[in-house]
Amino acid sequence: MADERTLSPVDLILEKHIIDASIGTTATPYYHTLRAFEIKTLPLGSRILEVGSGGSDTVAHLLSAGYDAYALDPKYGDLEKLSSDIEQFLGFLMQQLHRDPATIEARIRAERQSLQVLRASQKNQPDHYKAASSTEIPFPEGYFDFVFSQRAITSILDASRNLFLKSFEECLRVTRPDGKVEVYPFLDPQQRLRNSSLMSPEQIQGLELRQGNQQALLDMLNKSHITHSVVDINALGGDQKKLVVTKGIDTPKLF
Repeated sequence: MADERTLSPVDLILEKHIIDASIGTTATPYYHTLRAFEIKTLPLGSRILEVGSGGSDTVAHLLSAGYDAYALDPKYGDLEKLSSDIEQFLGFLMQQLHRDPATIEARIRAERQSLQVLRASQKNQPDHYKAASSTEIPFPEGYFDFVFSQRAITSILDASRNLFLKSFEECLRVTRPDGKVEVYPFLDPQQRLRNSSLMSPEQIQGLELRQGNQQALLDMLNKSHITHSVVDINALGGDQKKLVVTKGIDTPKLF
């Protein structure tokens, strides 16, 4: 069995820089999460972890519904900074208002409401919100039935292959045998086409780098014969995809 991937001090500095520099901190509403992940098919009481949850109210709603849900994000250590980063992202959306005013205004309202629900839930159930990195998830092996990440492990940490692969390794570690890990988006062939008019050449190069790192993970899963698939998310439209990995009883370490 391979040794676990370890991160160097340079990797840890890079991780902080990537997270601090990202304008991708969002407050994804619960209803959007349910379109990307079929969480409600899990039995009540299931242990669920959202990795890189930002300002999302998903875990708050899952807790209210009767799931044993947890949210993990390094920015939970400073909620004011989290709120500021989300407002920065919403400011970016405001600049695109002319493209589709009704849709963008509705999204901004929904994300601000999501952040309010999150903050109330954190106050009432703080043990379910962990200020921690996806490269060092503070839970024991096999703890969760379902682990998922949306626009965090991919779209942000996949800018570094080491950080991306270590994060995915950690997600697998804390998932129980027969449990699932899902990340979105993944190897979206249309992502560059949809965003090219808004992206600089450097941003396009960064997107190509991230998708190359995603392909490297897929190659490792194939080589290790770990059950996985890249599936269309029909509810989101636009040929958007996610990676679904099922952890076997004797799933080997990837790296």
